[in-house]
Amino acid sequence: MPVYAYILMGIALLLALILFILFSRVKAVISFDDRLKIYAKLYFIKINISIPDLLNKSKLKKQKRRQKTRQQEIKEGLPTPSPLMETLGEIRVLLDALINHFLHKIKFNFVKLRVIIGCEDAATTALAYAGVSQGIGYIIELLRSVSSVDIAKNADVSVNADFISQKSDVEAYIVLKFRVIDYLIFDFLSTRKPKQKNNENT
Repeated sequence: MPVYAYILMGIALLLALILFILFSRVKAVISFDDRLKIYAKLYFIKINISIPDLLNKSKLKKQKRRQKTRQQEIKEGLPTPSPLMETLGEIRVLLDALINHFLHKIKFNFVKLRVIIGCEDAATTALAYAGVSQGIGYIIELLRSVSSVDIAKNADVSVNADFISQKSDVEAYIVLKFRVIDYLIFDFLSTRKPKQKNNENT
């Protein structure tokens, strides 16, 4: 068999492997007992995710993008937007990418979400319980409207008020499933430069 045939076979196998990985489903687990734990699993590969590292990485990417944007604007003689407008633009881009391009592709499985509300007095406990239970209900319904949510019959999803011990507690175990390519698209869209409307006086 000619050498170029082996090269073509190798390229085809590599492309097939890349496509296989891109369209594979990632299982991400968010759990909270004594502390928050997040990890992602793709077949036999398990990656523990550190929230501080994730935030620092995101902050570093934003700083690099902001510095590059300012240098370009100075070069072109454009007015530099205020930090507040830049932040609002980044939030808009992130929400747009999350809601329109990623959130509806995630499958949520609530295995456990148990919240116990306990405050210093009964009145505060009752108010906090009403607010938290209503808020969690709204969040679950919002997720159901834009994505796939599964709550098993034996799942422990509840909000309770504790008027005796006056202690609050949270236990959670939530599984998210999504494709690798969907996350990469979301990551690309969430880090793009916000569109700016230039108002020209005529």
